[in-house]
Amino acid sequence: MDVNKELERLQKEFDDFLYVVTHDIKAAVRNVGSLSSWIVEDVQEGNLEEVEENAMLLDKTIQQMNQTLQDLHAYSKLTLGDDHISGEDLNQFILDILNGGEEISVKVVGKSDLIFDKDLLYKVLKELRKNSILFNSNEVVEIKILLNERGIEYQDNSIGIPSDQVDKDLARIMTSHSHKEKTSGVGLCVVNKAALLMGFDLIHKSSDTGVNWLIQK
Repeated sequence: MDVNKELERLQKEFDDFLYVVTHDIKAAVRNVGSLSSWIVEDVQEGNLEEVEENAMLLDKTIQQMNQTLQDLHAYSKLTLGDDHISGEDLNQFILDILNGGEEISVKVVGKSDLIFDKDLLYKVLKELRKNSILFNSNEVVEIKILLNERGIEYQDNSIGIPSDQVDKDLARIMTSHSHKEKTSGVGLCVVNKAALLMGFDLIHKSSDTGVNWLIQK
């Protein structure tokens, strides 16, 4: 193992994590402060409709903060386990995780004899599936998994990343996922750390027509 490269990788992971957590928490605190001030002003002026609207926005912000805390807890608990999977069993394992309801179409193509930690892979796919649903305006959420000897390619038909932002680094992409109350940028930090623990790199190849995540050697 190249010690210097490993130290660089760990430093990069920490820097990305710190950037995303700081971004999410600062944004939430700023929103809480603004909304609280607006509610006080609306109450004083008797604008009850505005109070209700801002109270709903405040509730969404609190949900975002709660999701960030949950994801931070999940991040802190990530570790390699003793249960592994590969080969033909991997295909069915992935289908079982991603399938669910008529509004989701899942295809798994190819085969990989690489060994994956079952619990970590479960967390990776669950988080990516959640984002595929939340950031999707199509009637049917389409997810396609390509397996090969380098790893896993995850494709979906969600809104993706605008073409002018595709070249942004992973940390910036993570923060773009933190504007909905049911997800946070830290969720993608969990995906990234889980992939790294299994010995894989997480690579983003999205366009404005969909999302591609590569989990590969």
